[in-house]
Amino acid sequence: MKRRDITSRVGDKLNLSATTVGQVLDTTLELLFEDLVRTGRLEWRGFGTFAVRTYAQRRINNPSTGQIITLPERKSVTFKPSVQIRSRLKPPSARTRRSARASAR
Repeated sequence: MKRRDITSRVGDKLNLSATTVGQVLDTTLELLFEDLVRTGRLEWRGFGTFAVRTYAQRRINNPSTGQIITLPERKSVTFKPSVQIRSRLKPPSARTRRSARASAR
C-alpha cells in the first residue's frame, strides 16, 4: 500500500481531503520518528514495537580482493509485530487446529 492509497482511503472514511489526511499522517510520523530517535524504542499497542539496535564495528573479508575491511558501528531499526498482527498472519489451518484442540479438552 502506498502513501497515496492510505490518504485517499482514510479521507474517504472520515470525509476529509487527502491533503488534510496527508498532513496529519506526516505530522504523526514525524512525532513517532522523533520519539524513536530520542528514546530508542517506540511501542504502538496493537501494532508492534520498533527498537533501535546498534551493531558493533566488525571486520569482514572482501571476497573479490581478499582484503580485510573494517565496517564501522551502525544502527538499524528492528520491528516486532504485536500479538494481534501475528495471529492475523498465521495460516487459517494453524488457527483452527489450536482452537479445535482447545475445545476438545
